[in-house]
Amino acid sequence: MFEELARWYLELPREGTRLLVLGLAYLGGLMVLPRESRQTARIGRSAYVALTGVFFIAVVASQAPWFLVGSYPPAGALEALVLWDLVSAVGIGCFFGIVAMRRSRDGWGHPGRFFLAYVPVVNLLLMLKPPAKEERAAPRPLTGRLRATASVAAGIFLLGLASTFSTVMDRIVDRTQHLEPVQLSANTLDL
Repeated sequence: MFEELARWYLELPREGTRLLVLGLAYLGGLMVLPRESRQTARIGRSAYVALTGVFFIAVVASQAPWFLVGSYPPAGALEALVLWDLVSAVGIGCFFGIVAMRRSRDGWGHPGRFFLAYVPVVNLLLMLKPPAKEERAAPRPLTGRLRATASVAAGIFLLGLASTFSTVMDRIVDRTQHLEPVQLSANTLDL
């Protein structure tokens, strides 16, 4: 069963793999919707930017096991790596969904617009939407503004770092695919 799944997953084009992983992350967010819709916790804009950076670093870090196995992985390793990709996408999506729902609750008063977090450019709406409640929009003391600025700076730094790592990993994959493509022979996928 896992062998066929691994074969199918590895034969997908890169864009298909990314869409599948994004869809599984969105599914993870949907899985926590019933639980999170009963909560009242909120996350402000600055904390959301920082947490978005953390989640993008987690997505890039979840790809690290692929680089640890080398060009000729041992038997069963490809199935484990594919399963890791799929499960980690759902897990990261669950946690990102919780954060996005709490940010949506802060910006619009309900968690219904959490799905905006899963669309790369549209995610800016969640990042920039001011709080819905007037008391949360009250001026902050200087220490609060400094903390918020530090959170935003950390989030932007982490997003840039994740983007850089992702670009470097894509270049490594492109280079290795031209040299030695992953062999999908019977001896590498047998359990």
